[in-house]
Order: sequence, then structure tokens, then C-alpha cells
Amino acid sequence: MLTFSVGAILGKPPGTKVQFDFDTTVKWSGPGDPHLLKPVSGTVQFLKLPHEINAQISDVDTLAAERCSRCLKSMEYPIHIDFAEREFIIDLPERDLEEGEERKFVNREKAQIDLNDMIREELLLHYPFIPVCSESCKGLCSKC
Repeated sequence: MLTFSVGAILGKPPGTKVQFDFDTTVKWSGPGDPHLLKPVSGTVQFLKLPHEINAQISDVDTLAAERCSRCLKSMEYPIHIDFAEREFIIDLPERDLEEGEERKFVNREKAQIDLNDMIREELLLHYPFIPVCSESCKGLCSKC
């Protein structure tokens, strides 16, 4: 899975970093989730801030199975994420959290951060809205 130990930086001063490479098989089963043909690989760097940990993913790659929306042929679609980041709260007081703000927390009991949701969201953002096998695909029309 995409859960990482951040215990090495929790008690450290702000500015402390730790980096991991990952290459893991991920299976999501929600509606609209991509069917991945190869493991998700990339790099994550965690940066300790005063009340949060900043998670930065980079060079994330995978390959998804899809059907062309024009001709319905099976195809493979490579997905690449150059860079994305999220903040995970360590100990920010409730009064400092703004209403409606998305809140992700460090699991302090296990000293871990789970990046499954973050990477899933980023893959979906980099996924084609209307997948096509090629720009010249004429689709199912027998006359074309």
C-alpha cells in the first residue's frame, strides 16, 4: 500500500526531510477508478513543518487499461504525475482549522501517513476525460 512511516521526523525540528521511493500494486474498486496494469511507482518526500508534514510526490508513473470512447477498442493509457503536494496535520489546534478546509492528519499512534487517497485523486486528475486510442480514430461508424 501507499502508507509511509514518518516517525523519523515527527520529533525533529522544522525543515527535516525524509524521502522514499515506491513501486507498489494498487487496486481501487470505486466507480470511475482506473484499472491499473502495472504498479504505481515514484518518489515521495516528507518535509516537517511546525504543525504539519508536507508530502510531495514526484515522477509518479503507471499504466491504465481503458476503452476508446469512439471505437470501443481496448487500449493502454500511460499516466505520469510530475509533482503534487498535500499537507498532513500533526497537532494544529481545532480553532486554527478553517471551516470547509480539507483536513488530512498524520496517524500519530502509528507515526504514518497514508497517501492512497492523494495518489488516487492525482491519477484521476491526470486521466483523460474522454479517452481515445488516437486522434484520427473514426469510431464505430461503418461509413467512415
